Amino acid sequence: MVDPLGVECVTLEAAVADTTAEIRATIAQHLLRGEPLPLMRVSIMDDAGRLLTSISVADALKDVLPSCFVSHGQMLEIRH
Repeated sequence: MVDPLGVECVTLEAAVADTTAEIRATIAQHLLRGEPLPLMRVSIMDDAGRLLTSISVADALKDVLPSCFVSHGQMLEIRH
């Protein structure tokens, strides 16, 4: 998925926070509809198209999932 319009953020930290919130909202929408998740990672780029950072789905969820979920790259493992 590409967002051709993008979102203007003053700082990289603001862009990361906004992107994390959007990833979480997208996950919630797809879970509620029972649809597969169409993304694994979102890239944050500057106006010139240079990659500044990227956020994986696992990274976006790390502060909201119980500690039994452990991120391994783009995979989430449930530890019992």
